[in-house]
Formats: sequence, C-alpha cells, structure tokens
Amino acid sequence: MSNFKSWFSRILDKADDAIDAIKTAAKQQFNLSSPIEVVVYNNYIAAQTLNIFGRVLERKNIKATESEDSAWQNFVTSYQYMNSDEVPNAKLSLHFQGKDYETSSDKEGYFSFSIAVSETEALPTENPFTVSVKLISPVSEPNTEIIGTGKIFRPSDNAQIAIVSDIDDTILQTDATSFWSMTKNTFFQNAKTRHTFAGVSEFYQALQKGKNNDSQQPFFYVSSSPWNLFNMLSDFLELQNIPDGVLLLRDFGMDIDKIGAGTHGNHKYNNIETLFKNFPQLCFVLIGDSGQQDMDIYRRLAENYPQHIAAIYIRDVQLNKREDWEREQLDLAQKAGVEMLLSPNTSDFQADAVKKGLIANL
Repeated sequence: MSNFKSWFSRILDKADDAIDAIKTAAKQQFNLSSPIEVVVYNNYIAAQTLNIFGRVLERKNIKATESEDSAWQNFVTSYQYMNSDEVPNAKLSLHFQGKDYETSSDKEGYFSFSIAVSETEALPTENPFTVSVKLISPVSEPNTEIIGTGKIFRPSDNAQIAIVSDIDDTILQTDATSFWSMTKNTFFQNAKTRHTFAGVSEFYQALQKGKNNDSQQPFFYVSSSPWNLFNMLSDFLELQNIPDGVLLLRDFGMDIDKIGAGTHGNHKYNNIETLFKNFPQLCFVLIGDSGQQDMDIYRRLAENYPQHIAAIYIRDVQLNKREDWEREQLDLAQKAGVEMLLSPNTSDFQADAVKKGLIANL
C-alpha cells in the first residue's frame, strides 16, 4: 500500500508540476501575469537563529471582508485565497544586522532564510519586531520595489511558559468532524462572521501575561489549515482579541509528504517537538480538541517529553462514539506524569491554570 501511495503521489506531483509549467508559459507568452507580492509569515528567533518563511505569489485584488458579506461573497473570497498562483524561482533579499542575504523561492513559491543571530549586535527592542524581504526578480512592475514584511516573535526575558494551541474547534468554531459543517464554516463565512468559544480571549490573554501579570509568554498556533488561510486566521485572532503569535500551518500539495491521513499528526507532532528543542528553558501548555488527533498527538508528546509540558487542555466536542478512546488517552497521559484535562468549558481550563500557578486568579 505504501509503494502504491508513493507511486501515485509521484504521478500527481509530476502532473501538478506540468500544469503549473503550462500556466506559467501561457502567462508569459500572452503577458497575462499579475503583479507580484511577497508574503512573509510570522516566525520566531530561537537558539541564536532567525527563521524567516514566506511565499511569493501573484497578487490578487481580494476585497476586505465585512460582516454583512453574503455567503456567495465569502465563497468567492475563500476561493481567491485557496486558488493562489505561486511564483517559482523568484530571487529575494533580506538585510539584517548589517548584512545582506539572498534566497530563491521553490516550485510552490515558498522561500526561507535561516540566519545566525550575532550576540554582539543588538536586536530590535520591539517584540515582535518586523523584518522586510525584498523581491529582486522577476520584475513585475517597473520602477516599483516589491517588499513584504513579517513579524518575528521571541519569549520575553521573564517568560516561563509557552502556549501551543490548535485553531479549528479549539478556538475557532469549525465543526471539523462534519465535512459539510466544516465546508460551510470555512468557505461561506469570513473572519468577521466566524465565532470563537466563550472565554477563549480572556483565558489566552491571561496565559500570555502569566502568573505575575507582567510577562509576554509566546504563542504558537499549530494547525493543519493551509498557508493560504494565513491572512484570514490572523485577522480572526485580531478581531477576537486573541494574542498574536506564530502560525505554523501546512502546505497542501501532491507530493508524498503532503497527502494521506497521517500528515496532520506528523505536521503537528514534529512542529511541537521542534519547539521543545528550540525553547528548552520553557514549559509548554498544549491546547487542542477531542475532534481529531490532538489527544493522541499530545499524549505521545507527554510520553516522550513529560518534562516539557506544564498542562494539556482538550476541548471536548462530545463525540459519544469516542468516549472509551478518550478515557484511554487521558489515562496514558496520566501514567506519563502529565495531566490531560478534557472539558467543553474554557472556564475549567482557566481554573486549572490558576491552580497550577500558570496564570493569576482573575
């Protein structure tokens, strides 16, 4: 089965590459290419390394969403976000701490910089601070500089914990266990019409401030949503007054690493494991839901890295058929020395966090 999956994914990947090549050639032949934009995603500094990640895309004139938008308008906007036209082999530059760096985008338009941070050069005092990435080529608009900016986060000096949160059905009401409900929520609503769960904003703000109300604990939102939804999710967090942070989303593609049932779990586990290694001085609060694989992923992390985890909070989406499985995950985490709290109510998580000394008593 694995050999068939590998063969099939290679066929799909080659077909995807061929279609992209035809589209690119046609646009160049008939001068149909749109202006280009550089999108820089939120990222972080860890272990004296600055990580910058982004994408070069053809710019689309996507209208700002409004709470009065119709379902059709929301669908059109969602389609525009999802149907991105990437710019491969673009050349980009970055100036940081007095030095210039260059990189290129891959076939899907993604680019990255990994830069050693000098201990003798002062970092910007703002947290987060911004970085600018400049497009060198191709030139889509003569006499116009194409620059993208992104936020770089780092834990405050007195931070003691870091928060890792899922998004769908953890803070954003999605109904991910129902295909049709998830489709309706994702494609026929927008950042201004979608809803969070009661108490999430207050709880997350308290976690950010810490037990002494004076810290800036870092937030990492690890989700299987595609990078195409970065702007929508960022807007949603801001509108709901939920702490800003690093979004670690997923690329949807046709190669072997991006298709298949196991991808969601691997993506989330590997990203959180990397955070544990990058921030060994911090304990982590893991927040998710019982609808998909969060309980299994967090339980495995608890078994392998119990010393890194301060608490696990799972929003119970109350799937009756999984009650025995849920109880098993709770028991296994407990045996690993990490309590996993399952509840439909944010207030229960907040009370437990107060008891554990993670936040101040509100």
